[in-house]
Amino acid sequence: MKTYIPLLAIPRADLSLRPELLYLFKQTGIDPSDVCTLDDVFTLDPLHTRLLLVDHNVPRGTIHQLFQFDSHPDRKQQVEGIIDHHEQEPFYSTDQRSSMSVHDIQPSGSCCSLVTKHMMQPPGPDLLRSQPEEMHGMAVLLLSAILIDTANLTSKVREIDILATKFLSQFLPELQFGEFYSQMRDVKMSIAGMVLQDILRRDYKEYDTRDGKLGMSTVTRTIASLREQFPDFATGYAGFVMERGLAVHITMTVDGQGEQFHRGGMVVAENAEFVSKFEERGGLEYGIYGEFVDGLQMEGGMRWWVYEMKDLSASCKQIAPLAQEIMNTNKS
Repeated sequence: MKTYIPLLAIPRADLSLRPELLYLFKQTGIDPSDVCTLDDVFTLDPLHTRLLLVDHNVPRGTIHQLFQFDSHPDRKQQVEGIIDHHEQEPFYSTDQRSSMSVHDIQPSGSCCSLVTKHMMQPPGPDLLRSQPEEMHGMAVLLLSAILIDTANLTSKVREIDILATKFLSQFLPELQFGEFYSQMRDVKMSIAGMVLQDILRRDYKEYDTRDGKLGMSTVTRTIASLREQFPDFATGYAGFVMERGLAVHITMTVDGQGEQFHRGGMVVAENAEFVSKFEERGGLEYGIYGEFVDGLQMEGGMRWWVYEMKDLSASCKQIAPLAQEIMNTNKS
C-alpha cells in the first residue's frame, strides 16, 4: 500500500510569507506544524521514494538535489505522475512519460481544477460524498486556489475551471463566492510586516540555463510603489540577486482589479543583450514594452529595465519559458 505525503515546495520559514495559506489552514483545521515543507525533504530516501508533481512538471531545487537527476538520469522514472498547467518541458523521454500513472498537462486557469478533475472520476464522487467533513476541507482548499488564480472566474478561465468549481460547490452550499474571494484576495495581497526581500521570495522560482541562473518573482505591487515604500530598494534588490548568483532576475507585477488590473515588471540582467531579446520577443508575443532606469546600477554591471505588459493574461507560465529560451540560446 502506498503512502502519499503532501509537500509544500517552500521552506518552513516562508510559511509566514503566505498569509493566505495560514488563513486557509485555520479555516480547515490544519496545524501548520503538521505540514511537510522543503525542510523535511532530506528525511526521505530517494531510492525508495516516488514523486507525483503538481503545478510543475520538472523537479527543481531541493528535490532535484536530493534525487541527483543530473548524475542519475534513470531516476527520472521515479516521477510516477504529473498534473500541471504549465508548458511541458523536455525533461522526460516519450517512454518515460508514457509509463507514468498519470500525465495530465493541459491549459487551465488553475492547476487545482485539474486536480479536481481527477477527483471527479469514478469512484471519486461517491467516496468523497461518504466523507463530508473531510471533503468540506478539501473543497475549501481547492476552490480557494481556483478563485484566486482566475480572479473569481473572470480571468484565464477554461471549461475545466467551470466544471471543477461546480463540482466543489456542491460540498460548500453555504459559501458565497464573491465574499469568499474578496476575503482570500485581501489576505493574499497583504504585505504587512514584510521587507523587500520577503516580498521577492514570497512567490519565487528559479531555473538553470546555459547562460546562468534565472530567478523570477511575482509580486502584488508595482515597481514604482515598491521603490516608494522601500527607500533602500536598490540595495535590497541587489542583495537578493547577488545572494542567489542570478544572471537574470525578472519581477512580474500584478496590480488592481477589473478594468484597473494591469501587469508589468522589471528585468535585472548582466548585459543589455538579454533585455534586447526579451523586449523584442516579449513585445511581439505579449505586448511588453519598457525602458532602462537611470540611477539603478549594481555591482557586476547589471542593468534595470522596467516594463509594462499589454497582454493581461500572460503570467509566469508564459514568461518563464520565453526567458529560459532566450538564455539557453544566448551566444554571449
